[in-house]
Amino acid sequence: MTFSKYVCWKPEMIRKVMDVEATQPEDHIFLATHSPVKMYRQSLIEAKSNVRYDEEALLTDFLGTADFAFVPVLGTSGTGKSHLIRWLYTRIQSIRKAPDYRVLLIPKVGTNLRDIIELILADIEGPEFDEYRNRLRQAVSTLTEAEAREQLLVTWLLPSAPVESMIGLVSPKSKTI
Repeated sequence: MTFSKYVCWKPEMIRKVMDVEATQPEDHIFLATHSPVKMYRQSLIEAKSNVRYDEEALLTDFLGTADFAFVPVLGTSGTGKSHLIRWLYTRIQSIRKAPDYRVLLIPKVGTNLRDIIELILADIEGPEFDEYRNRLRQAVSTLTEAEAREQLLVTWLLPSAPVESMIGLVSPKSKTI
């Protein structure tokens, strides 16, 4: 069988297929053009232990044990970190279909904490979550950036910090705390 006079891709799809940003194409296009990422797994104990690792092993480990609740993906620019994260996202979505299980892909560009919290709260029903959304809208609309930073510092960081570390801290209004 030959592929003579056979068009593999529709011409209008070329731009979508050739998009180099891993988070952009639709899942079926992403998976059709996917090429596995060359990677190594490094032990936290032995810093020089680079063991060859593949995507399926990472997926299995990530879904299988609590030890993989947080997995840093490290590498220089252009090595496929975003591609790997997108692949994991797509595969986990296809594997885990339980209604109480959600997979979120958080864009690495143009996303702030408010956007991430909104993504987490999206599509979750109930008065408790409506209240969270209302509080988020109010908090963002009533504070300036400097006030938000100061409130974050006072509310979350200072109560758990030792008193010695608070000496000399300066607020955005240049008053010593």
